[in-house]
Amino acid sequence: MTKSQKACRAIRSARSESQVIAAVRDYLDSLDASDAALLPRELLVLGLVPAEELIQTALHALHQVTNTAARGGVVKETALVFSTAARRLAAMA
Repeated sequence: MTKSQKACRAIRSARSESQVIAAVRDYLDSLDASDAALLPRELLVLGLVPAEELIQTALHALHQVTNTAARGGVVKETALVFSTAARRLAAMA
């Protein structure tokens, strides 16, 4: 099971917004420095922004990168994690 699959599983089973954000943070923390360097900086600094706004902003940044970079690898997997988080937060709302 990949890191992104584990993160998506944790996100889907989350019962609160804070658990969703914790799963996303754990995923980002698990990335190698070389993989993290491929991601937009906005993703690596999760601040005190409301969770839904944070996830949507991150998704927007990821989609900009995937449109200019080759689809695949860590960018694609990270987009999957953030998409799963967005869907889970929407279901909780």
